[in-house]
Amino acid sequence: MDEKKSLNENESINDITNEKSVNKQPTDVQEIINETESVDTQEAIEETELTSSSTTEESQEIVSEPEVVNNQEKIDKTEPTTSSVDNQEIAREHEVLNDQETMERAQSINNQISMDKQETTNAYRSIDNQKIPTNQNEGVGDQEPMDKQSGDGFNGTRVEKNKYNFKQMNKAKLFQMIIIVLVIVSLGANIFMFVKMNNSGNVLASNSGQVEKLNYDVNSSTSDVINDVIDSVVGVLVYSNGTASGSGSGVVYRVNGNEAYIITNAHVVEGANNVQVVFSNQESVTAEVLGSDSYSDIAVLKLTADFELKAIDTGDSSLLDRGETVLAIGSPLGIEYAGTVTQGIVSGTDRTVSVDLNDDGQDDWDMSVIQTDAAINPGNSGGALVNMAGELVGITSMKLSDTSVEGMGFALPINDVVKNVEQIIKDGKVTRPQLGISGISLSGYSSFQLRYYRINTDLTDGIYVANVSAGGPASQAGIQVGDVIVEFDGKKVTTYKSFLTELYSKEPGDKVELVINRNGQERKVSVVLGEQ
Repeated sequence: MDEKKSLNENESINDITNEKSVNKQPTDVQEIINETESVDTQEAIEETELTSSSTTEESQEIVSEPEVVNNQEKIDKTEPTTSSVDNQEIAREHEVLNDQETMERAQSINNQISMDKQETTNAYRSIDNQKIPTNQNEGVGDQEPMDKQSGDGFNGTRVEKNKYNFKQMNKAKLFQMIIIVLVIVSLGANIFMFVKMNNSGNVLASNSGQVEKLNYDVNSSTSDVINDVIDSVVGVLVYSNGTASGSGSGVVYRVNGNEAYIITNAHVVEGANNVQVVFSNQESVTAEVLGSDSYSDIAVLKLTADFELKAIDTGDSSLLDRGETVLAIGSPLGIEYAGTVTQGIVSGTDRTVSVDLNDDGQDDWDMSVIQTDAAINPGNSGGALVNMAGELVGITSMKLSDTSVEGMGFALPINDVVKNVEQIIKDGKVTRPQLGISGISLSGYSSFQLRYYRINTDLTDGIYVANVSAGGPASQAGIQVGDVIVEFDGKKVTTYKSFLTELYSKEPGDKVELVINRNGQERKVSVVLGEQ
């Protein structure tokens, strides 16, 4: 009688127990669980046809939350709820539920409805940490797992379901699906990046087995270097007698306000009457040839522009190492290809290249150069050779012209260039010492040729004095035409270029000792070097 009175106080619970006792069908458990879900949503109560008129105010407050109702409606409409399927399976295995446990569960539900709002919130938060059941043998939430029994009963089994379990299960499944999708996307992205980097040669497996990226920063910095220096590299157009006679490249070395000094090669502007400098913004400005030096193959142009000018940063060419990456920037084959960039390495430092300065077929000068395999073509002359710090380390000057050789270009070391450029800016020329003679290298001619030129000597090495400048240093020292210079300041002279190398290592006003051969006899002569 006490149990009946208790059920009359709660009409929804009485419906459950009455229907349970009449039918003993699997829907009994389902309706009990749906009653449990009624704590969360009014919609679940309506679907189970429970008209809980005596439900407490706390139950109405929880049910009235529209977001919970909407979410439960979506769950009920989109799928036969996981809880329903699971419990039906359980019901098929356990048809009879102990009435005493049912009554205890009903009382438990009534107590849960009377929980205050704060306790309900705490219970909701705790659900996120509860265990998700993986099969019918496991409990729901944090309850003890059900022991599957033979027969129709639940002997000793606890049906302790939390009112949020079914919502949690749906949330957990959604969360698991999101995690799986994210993992798949992440793996796909990683595989794509690995294949891409591996194909481009940008990765290296370290000893620890990790894949280390090598060239990303290098590639990035290459682009940055180009963008940083490109405005400081110009094209040079040369006109002779009103006609375009050639083109080359140049580098903005110094900027003073609107004035700029441009470095280029001496052979680029040789014989020019008019020089036009074309900048990266396609602006063309007339420039003056401030001075040039054929021995160093350097010329300096001066101009004034009405737009912003940018000078390049100069580096230290003595710090270059073989194998170091460099960029050659210039205008190969004409201004239409201005700003062309080629990449290579330093193939060699402290190289020397012999050049013929007077077109007599004889090498007159040994030029110190940097060897690189960066492509250098006609029009690149006077352009920039920069390191990966964006610093100017050389002025591109020439390439080895031979059908059997590729990838041998040469640049003038910036350390040598700067010394000559500063002299040209200051004096309009490179100040060099002079001896006051013109001569011929005996090593470059056969005995027949020497007789043909009426050079009467049996020597094969040395500088034959063909002319002496009146009043010059050699004339004042008593040097005569027909003398042969065999030693310069303690060093043997074998060729004209070795003679010039020793001469230009001195400064005007220096006193040097020469050994000359006159009519087969050697004598020493002291000379004070003059200035060109």
